[in-house]
Amino acid sequence: MNKRISILLSTLFFIGAGQINAQDVKQPASPVLIELFTSQGCSSCPPAEELLNTWGMALFKAKKALPLAFHVNYWDYLGWKDPFSSSFATARQRQYASFYNAASVFTPEMVVNGQPGFNGADRSTAQAELDQASLLSSLPSLGIKTKIHSKNIQVLLSNPSEDLLKGKTIYIVVFENDLKTSVNRGENNRRLLIQNFVVRYQTSLDKIKKLSIPIEFQWNISRLGVAVWAQDSQTMGVEGLNWNYPVSN
Repeated sequence: MNKRISILLSTLFFIGAGQINAQDVKQPASPVLIELFTSQGCSSCPPAEELLNTWGMALFKAKKALPLAFHVNYWDYLGWKDPFSSSFATARQRQYASFYNAASVFTPEMVVNGQPGFNGADRSTAQAELDQASLLSSLPSLGIKTKIHSKNIQVLLSNPSEDLLKGKTIYIVVFENDLKTSVNRGENNRRLLIQNFVVRYQTSLDKIKKLSIPIEFQWNISRLGVAVWAQDSQTMGVEGLNWNYPVSN
């Protein structure tokens, strides 16, 4: 065989192999969503919240995971009303309980990427669930841009392919960091609670679009973040997680 032809064939082979390998490379997986269902009225919850403040904060800063604290309202009638409690937090926890046929809801409960919940103060289980979720996630992160306009947070969502979102619900939340509460009644009486990733607002969409979120007077804009993810109602799996913090970025 002519030497020049041999070199040309070898070059074409390596180019073709490179194209095949490039096609086989997976998109970077999105970060992992960590949900903690908690309450200031529950004496078992502060250790789980401290786990979010330390382990969770490190993951957050590394962009590996987003912890979110959903403060449920069913503890509000037992001595102390949690100022961050909401009906949507309770409804979300009950949605998981119904899907997984759980006998009841409890706090602190941690849910990683929509999988069955466990004791939110259990660091070893939390790490194992995080490691497993990191391997399973395949949808690349959704696009999110935010800006403050007047008394609203303007949110623009984007994604390269709407087909990836078929059969999924898009969730958007506003969360706030560095919140301090002096509790003077209930199970955590006389405790100063320092809490991060507290969910202040939640909504859901069936497709990508713009939205405007009114800023409540209690919120500190400099400590607010907005997160978005897609969740499959058939499996409760979470994918495509992304966030912007602080919202003014």
